[in-house]
Amino acid sequence: MPLDKHIADFLAASSGAPQPASLAELRVATDVELLRLQGEEETGGAIQHHVVIADDGYEIELRVYTPAASKAEIAQPAMLFAHGGGWCLGSLSLYDRPCQALANATGRKILSVDYRLAPEFPFPRPLEDVYQALCWENYLGDRRHPYAEPLRMASLRGVPPATILSCEYDPLRDEAEAYARRLEEAGVPVRCERLPGMVHACIHMTGLTPAARRLFERACI
Repeated sequence: MPLDKHIADFLAASSGAPQPASLAELRVATDVELLRLQGEEETGGAIQHHVVIADDGYEIELRVYTPAASKAEIAQPAMLFAHGGGWCLGSLSLYDRPCQALANATGRKILSVDYRLAPEFPFPRPLEDVYQALCWENYLGDRRHPYAEPLRMASLRGVPPATILSCEYDPLRDEAEAYARRLEEAGVPVRCERLPGMVHACIHMTGLTPAARRLFERACI
């Protein structure tokens, strides 16, 4: 399947833009550009702000997105959300709309973590921040720990059921689908779908292409 036309047109239009000269500029430019693609604001629901103290005393900001009242009548588990950006880009504010949309679509609270970014804070610190936001405990001192890269585990038996949605033009596609195959081989219930014509971070593109909105709705089933 060819690349989604809306995405192809966007990439062609932006291909001549000047490149950021530093990581700081890249972070700002990434947030600005992706915010522009997200479409309309989500209505309903609420955002609560919390602070979790890390093992080194750092204050980790945590935002909790509550679904719209009409979808929150029955108590449901929360979802922990570690924003995209390869652990070196992205921010809480960039993901306000996607997280509120996830909360509204699933009826669950979404917990989004403002983890510290690499390279200023190299692995495992960002992942430790995410974990400490959930249980306030420190772990994962080994860079090759299977929690950092589950595909390294000899066996995946006993891990929770998973939904894995890979994007056709995402550099992480093959790893995601390999993980799904490993889960299936281990007898773990897994739903794996490849999203045709889509690219990495298409959760931000619901304002750019109708296909992203349809695929977002598919992800929330």
